[in-house]
Amino acid sequence: MDTVSPKLRLLSIPAKYIIAIFIETYGSLALATVIASPLLLYSRVAHTNSGRVSFSVLVDRPYFPLQTAVAFVLGYFLKGMVQASRPAYVWVWPVAQVGLAVLLFRPFATQSFGSGVWQTYFDWDCGCSITLLQWKIMSPLYPSLAFSGAAFLHGIKTLTRRASSAPAR
Repeated sequence: MDTVSPKLRLLSIPAKYIIAIFIETYGSLALATVIASPLLLYSRVAHTNSGRVSFSVLVDRPYFPLQTAVAFVLGYFLKGMVQASRPAYVWVWPVAQVGLAVLLFRPFATQSFGSGVWQTYFDWDCGCSITLLQWKIMSPLYPSLAFSGAAFLHGIKTLTRRASSAPAR
């Protein structure tokens, strides 16, 4: 890296940033699934559908609540590991992905653009499991925002702690 000019180094994507994106997206998804999987086991053992419904509400909905909560916790506690890569900016790629998907969206002939985007990416009451597009496009968005928010809060807390412990001048 010594032969690369400082201007080009600023444009490069640090490996820790890519690791942070991977952790917040796939790590939070995997951990949330592991955390909620006993509900599926309960559903199987108790011969009831309530476990599957609860699993679906936690993991398989357009707003991905459990993945988002797990990403928030990961962002808070892993902030120090990925500090040099600016983990608060993990949201940039998923937001760009959603923006591009919305710009390229083509509604059906009977839909308006707004209702088509809402039904495709944000609809909760479709009466079925979420669409593949929601998984592909939206699943990285909410956890990345939570991860970045937690990393940002952790950074503010660290700065506040440093400022309060600094000697007075």
